[in-house]
Amino acid sequence: MNVAFRIWTNGRLGLGNFICVVRQKRPFSCLVSTALLSSLASVLCAQEWLDLASKLSSSDASAIEQQLQSHPEDLKNREILITYYTLKGIKSKRLDQSLWLTKNHPEAVGDCPYAQIAEQDSPFDSMAAFEEAKALWLSYADSRTTDPRVLMSAGKFIWQFDPNLSERLLLQGRQLEPDNREWVLALTDLYGKGIFTDGRFRPQTPPSPARHNFALRARLVLKASKDPLIVGLAGLRLAPQDVEILRTRSQENVDLGEKLRRKAQQLAPSDPQWTIYLHDFESAKQDMARGEQPLPDFGRALPGTLVKQVKAEYPKSAKRAGVRDVVQLRILVGTSGRVIVVRPEDGPVELQFAAAEAVKQWVYKPFELNGSPVETWKEVAINFQ
Repeated sequence: MNVAFRIWTNGRLGLGNFICVVRQKRPFSCLVSTALLSSLASVLCAQEWLDLASKLSSSDASAIEQQLQSHPEDLKNREILITYYTLKGIKSKRLDQSLWLTKNHPEAVGDCPYAQIAEQDSPFDSMAAFEEAKALWLSYADSRTTDPRVLMSAGKFIWQFDPNLSERLLLQGRQLEPDNREWVLALTDLYGKGIFTDGRFRPQTPPSPARHNFALRARLVLKASKDPLIVGLAGLRLAPQDVEILRTRSQENVDLGEKLRRKAQQLAPSDPQWTIYLHDFESAKQDMARGEQPLPDFGRALPGTLVKQVKAEYPKSAKRAGVRDVVQLRILVGTSGRVIVVRPEDGPVELQFAAAEAVKQWVYKPFELNGSPVETWKEVAINFQ
């Protein structure tokens, strides 16, 4: 952790406690100077960045703006400022900062999800800014072909209007970093979402023969693929574990998603995540048949608060064998607060299923962006001792 941060906390305030302090109703300026924002940003996760930016006052934001005039390469402060302008709905300044980052440091755009510019006129985006960003990303697609971070951000931007080019960029990136799982996740989003949106990716995008052909080709790619991660995770996009999202999928796509996950299980029979996903999908279908299930009373809980926690049951066979360890999971919290995806990341196979069974029953106060609930990925650890 940054030395300045340790000095400021006098060695007593850990990061978790700092976040609790930030969430109190006190002006941000009394907690930390803008000079420390960059060092803090390097140790904060996305949701904590939101908490941090939400405590900025307008004078804090102005101070950061002034600091960036003399230190324009201070990217962490710039990313926090973009997050602040997104939270406050200050469209012009959000777009100005996002375009600066795209022009000058495209490799850093992926570090700040709030720097993304969508193809729409809305309270957050404009078609003029989109066209400017589009020209930049298309130029990077030709000139920055050996930079994985640029390829990732370019691929995710370009799939709004050219999913075929996006696929090429993501495949290039995967060749550069074959062990980086983020390329698999991006490709499964591209294929899965491409199929269930018929290549449109966003509801307001008009259909076209080219987009429809991409959706058809994505089906063929998944049918031919021998990669269990791409096949199975694309299946998860088509046949999700969350009941609310499952209701929005056509029966054709749900059937395809289930087939793909079963194919992934056949390709990697020793990987427990496919058994977990299939089990959760069956539970989702049963929940859908029973109708809407009530959520806990969130009361005055802050967004992101865990309001329902189920303890993992220690498998008797693992306990007898003396298997003790921590299971790392990556979970997706849906807009209802329910956990809609549980993906094992690390830990003994004997314990992963038990950990996932418990965590999928957890409920959070939904995370929020600009006052609206949003899906959010989280890392959680279940300790079996």
